[in-house]
Amino acid sequence: LLVALSCAAPLAAQRVHIAVLGLFHSSQFVLEVSPSSPLLVDSGRQQFVAGIDAGQSIAIGRSGRKIIVRAGAMQIEGERFTFHARQGGEADFVLAVPGKLRRRYRGSLIVTVGQGELVTVVDMELETAVASVVASELPGDAPLETMKAQAVVSRGYLVSGHHHAYADFCDTTHCQFLREP
Repeated sequence: LLVALSCAAPLAAQRVHIAVLGLFHSSQFVLEVSPSSPLLVDSGRQQFVAGIDAGQSIAIGRSGRKIIVRAGAMQIEGERFTFHARQGGEADFVLAVPGKLRRRYRGSLIVTVGQGELVTVVDMELETAVASVVASELPGDAPLETMKAQAVVSRGYLVSGHHHAYADFCDTTHCQFLREP
């Protein structure tokens, strides 16, 4: 029992970096923030809190190698941004490619500039990622044993290592299909 408990503890704290919405090769995103879960926006040089006002969203764009972040009257530029809960933990947020797709995530968002596009990576707990993959890969009425087997396979793949230069995994079938938690 002691061995089982000691092996289970690191898994609960393990994190993965998953590149999201990369198929769109977008230079523009909208980050929707809930007043119940405001985000700390950090450029490495400047910080501010967004989402305190109801319905506030953050526009994320790029100009050359710089990222431009706008939230209300606040605008800052930088080369890398992180968006996380005010207390430093995980946050619930919606990331959208304007006019195409919006997805809800739980974790922290990291934005950098890639080859002519913004690269968006969600840093999330391993078990959140496993649950998201299982929900994406199987229908909701799949037998419980099938869901358990998918969870084992997904978890094994997610802990197997680094598969991309900018993230551990991506949210497409290239790695494992991942949608909302």
